[in-house]
Amino acid sequence: MKSILKKIISITGNALFFFRKKNVVKSEVKKILVISLYFRGDALMNTPALRILSKIFPQAQTDIWIKSRSEGILDNNPHINKTIVFDHFKSADYNDSSKPFIKEK
Repeated sequence: MKSILKKIISITGNALFFFRKKNVVKSEVKKILVISLYFRGDALMNTPALRILSKIFPQAQTDIWIKSRSEGILDNNPHINKTIVFDHFKSADYNDSSKPFIKEK
């Protein structure tokens, strides 16, 4: 049943996005920026995507842009080259710091 469902989803996706497909030359991708400006759980859920990106594009530099509240979650992640922390704007109704700043790890 799962394989049939996977095939249906794959065929439907291919039909819907047939004209929007672009071939990406993996060796030409040098930098990737993942943006995760909402809650801590969202940053945590990006971890599998970061792992897959590092497998697909092993030579690319993968950076992540997060807010300070998610900073500790992604510390020491081997699939991230640089963490960019930016708290300049409010992305959700959450207790953000009032001082805007940018810092890189």
